[in-house]
Amino acid sequence: MTCLSIVKSKTPLALWNAMNTPKRAASNQGTGSDQTLEPQFKKMYSPVKFPLPSPTNVEKRTDFTKLSRQPPKRTPITFSPLSRVSSDIFSGSTPSAEPNPSPRRKFSTKDIEECSICSNQLFEVCHPHISTQQIESRFQTENYYCPICKKQHPKQSEGRRSLVLGSSTLHNIWKVSEYKPNFHVDFDCIIGGKIHDVHASFLYQYAKIKEPMDVLLACGVNNIPSTDSAHDIIFQFKSLVKSILQHSEDQGHVKPSRVVIASLLYAPKYCDARLNPQLNMIDKVRTVNKWIQEYNEKATGKQLDLHLHGVAGDPSIGDIKHRYEEWREPQWERKLHFTQEVKGTVAKDLIKVFTDLKWAK
Repeated sequence: MTCLSIVKSKTPLALWNAMNTPKRAASNQGTGSDQTLEPQFKKMYSPVKFPLPSPTNVEKRTDFTKLSRQPPKRTPITFSPLSRVSSDIFSGSTPSAEPNPSPRRKFSTKDIEECSICSNQLFEVCHPHISTQQIESRFQTENYYCPICKKQHPKQSEGRRSLVLGSSTLHNIWKVSEYKPNFHVDFDCIIGGKIHDVHASFLYQYAKIKEPMDVLLACGVNNIPSTDSAHDIIFQFKSLVKSILQHSEDQGHVKPSRVVIASLLYAPKYCDARLNPQLNMIDKVRTVNKWIQEYNEKATGKQLDLHLHGVAGDPSIGDIKHRYEEWREPQWERKLHFTQEVKGTVAKDLIKVFTDLKWAK
């Protein structure tokens, strides 16, 4: 009997038994001495132990419960790499296991203490913030020493309020000798602040003020080297102006607040010919300044032309020629702020703008 005949005549179970059972020698009937042995099949072993499929024609199946050797029990997997991860990560809050958890996001332009004006339940803001309103709040008396005016005077509670909202562009301008107004001016300057920072500061501090205001906006230079387009910057200016005018409408002012926007500087930091063309923002500044000039002409007719300082001629056309000695920083690629001498000239222009607004009908 050949292997092929064995395979054809056996059921799966019989075939398995036949393959593992040694065959007896069989004698040929034709001869008495010659014997032919059927081939013996060797046992096959597999390194992987798995049960064979049970044949369908076998009535009695193996009962593992009656065997002395029980099949190994599978232990359910209870550990997961995510078993120790708190569900708080999906809610945006800090896991409570950490010491002193804070759910707020931190924004910092400098390594300083938290700004009590601009921080809230969602954000921890750290930036230098010079605020007249904050200075006044430290005094419980009606009169206080004003470091801006360098003299003692009562807190303003009536009449039109003059206010400078900005970044570091006009910071410390009150310290130059040319700054001598005969009225108080509120300053709210955020070092490194962008337009949306100034906007938030106005809402935090001046939304409760009842009197109308003459506001000068001196911000936007920190938006120029960012990813904000000229359209984005103009939109942010429009939004801030709308909030200021909405304040007057809410308070029912007969003579509503007025806004003048200072033009943006052509600072060498982002408008120098030596810069990589992708980092040269001259076209962006020109686009924004064109809109600022048109807005001021239509709204008040007053301008604070900061873009004419630190350069030679009119920077809105042709190539820009900088006067590097009029910028404070020593390295040309960092020049962003005017020297105190230039700020002295700007201070005179600033006082004139506020004076004209007070006398304007």
